[in-house]
Amino acid sequence: ELLKIDISDPTQPRVAESLDLPGRPRRIALAGDNVFITTQKAGLLVARFSSDQPGRLIGSLMRPWPMSDFSQALGIEVRGSYAYVILDAEGLQVVDISQPEKPKEAIFFPLPARGLSIGLSEDFAVVSTKWNGYFFIDISRPERPQLAANIYLPRGSSEFKLEENRLYAASQSFGINVIPLPLKNIGASRFSDHALTFEKPQFPGWYDLSVGGGKKLVTVASALKVD
Repeated sequence: ELLKIDISDPTQPRVAESLDLPGRPRRIALAGDNVFITTQKAGLLVARFSSDQPGRLIGSLMRPWPMSDFSQALGIEVRGSYAYVILDAEGLQVVDISQPEKPKEAIFFPLPARGLSIGLSEDFAVVSTKWNGYFFIDISRPERPQLAANIYLPRGSSEFKLEENRLYAASQSFGINVIPLPLKNIGASRFSDHALTFEKPQFPGWYDLSVGGGKKLVTVASALKVD
């Protein structure tokens, strides 16, 4: 089920609309009135919420057999006319959404690692992986993505945020990593060249984080000033 929640009064959020969805939804991304949803069994769905009509499904995309059916779609981001979907061990799927009612695969870009999540910087899709750190994929030409760099991390890091000119990453067992962007000599970059690390051994893990105004980084375990 997809919920549209009214937060005009943050102290009293309420469900304004709901929409039944097939296929066990996993991740969502917003673009104007459109909502892009990856599901476990029904592929990529497109819903629309507008002021003059109730929420409704307007489009969908299934990958052709024998490819996967988005059961491992662990991340999705949308920019302009494209959606970028991470499909676990398969790689990056670039979807043309110029007609949201008829999304279509523009290209599939395999990765040599299990993708966990994705974020977009100015010219790159940044993909975190389980054991192989971060892959920086040049998407300046979305239908011709190119692998630009791989920055290795000693542990898996699934949750990260791109904020202004830094990448902040929370690793379950390696603390907080801060990587300045843009990377210099990105093709030859190494983790040790760029990352600043903050560790607190007494905390059992770092599972998510948020960055506020570039001044404070908040995790489930602590708050840390980074200015």
